[in-house]
Amino acid sequence: MPTKKMTALAVSKHELGHWFAARYFGFNQENIRISIYSGLQGGIYHDAHAKSWPQPDLPNIEDVLEFLYQRIICLQCGVAAEFFNKEDSSFDIESIDYANSDTAKNDSTQIFTYTNIARGIRFAGDVSRDNEFKQHEEILNDCWSRTKQIIIDNFPIIDAMSKMMADELALCDYRNNFQIHELLEFLNIALAQKNECTQN
Repeated sequence: MPTKKMTALAVSKHELGHWFAARYFGFNQENIRISIYSGLQGGIYHDAHAKSWPQPDLPNIEDVLEFLYQRIICLQCGVAAEFFNKEDSSFDIESIDYANSDTAKNDSTQIFTYTNIARGIRFAGDVSRDNEFKQHEEILNDCWSRTKQIIIDNFPIIDAMSKMMADELALCDYRNNFQIHELLEFLNIALAQKNECTQN
């Protein structure tokens, strides 16, 4: 049975996955809001959101397609960070699939919307119900390859920051709205720790 602390750690990784992807693509980042609470039957639930917004400059259709890919990748990075195993650098695909139909359903719904629009651009003139699944899968797989690399490259920092956030949540009755200056402070601490480990 997961505890509030375990849930806080998992949710922090998830939201930081979104946050790091947004940062990677140059989107504006703001706060990460997390609430962990107990249900009437004793279950642990959460409400969380990483706020970021892009300011795209899209002079041609190729730029629009790339922007849609970036939005998909930002959404995929949540579950990717949450279910990344640092011991063997693998992703728990079974848990990711389950989360996409449960706790991350809002993300997967948005992914479907962006994928559907991207499909109309990438496969313009060849869009039909017969090839819908294949074309969706092709777009999602291309995005997933980029998602995995973002998480693999940044996970040591995500991992360190998520521990700081979980500790902070434990001090605030598992409810906190982490502002951008706090997140950047955690980021600087995590980077300093990583550099220290590299030097030693």
